[in-house]
Amino acid sequence: MRRGLIGFALAIVTTGPALAENAAPLVTPLQDTDITYDIQAPDGHVLHQRMRWRSATWQQRIDPGDSATVMLTDYRAGRLQVVDLLHRTVTTMDVPLAQFAPPGVPAAGVWRKGNIEHVAGRDCTEWSGTDSEAQPGVFCYTTDGLLLGASRSGVHVVQAASIAQGPQAEAVFALPPGLKTLAPATPH
Repeated sequence: MRRGLIGFALAIVTTGPALAENAAPLVTPLQDTDITYDIQAPDGHVLHQRMRWRSATWQQRIDPGDSATVMLTDYRAGRLQVVDLLHRTVTTMDVPLAQFAPPGVPAAGVWRKGNIEHVAGRDCTEWSGTDSEAQPGVFCYTTDGLLLGASRSGVHVVQAASIAQGPQAEAVFALPPGLKTLAPATPH
């Protein structure tokens, strides 16, 4: 389940076209951002995850808290690289771009706009929709595309703990040198 929650950062998707302007949230940051999230694990313990976004190049880096794994996604190239820093390996796979809403483009699907909330020093609007695992939920997005919170069945599963907006260095999104390439696992 831990891996599924990681997808909250930018992979919130639904099916069908967005309705009218303001009928769906922006779900991808408009500017460079560094956010740390608190994630409620199914066993009740809180995990931490850092997500960095570089808007000009549509690149994302996710560092799950107590893990030696880093996920580097290049949405323009349609590539996800999972880096195991402990074993010095990288696995590269395609990103399903049909699920990606570019910066400034409202998310596809049917959304219901809700209350304004205040999370980590920022206002966000609650939107009811469906997540990347086809589960209904409520997602709190800022007007500039930052996910600040998400809940399922009334339980907060993701909440921003800190937000810093400003230039993100290209090196943050680069592969470390000397990694061994592994083939992606194939489904059975």
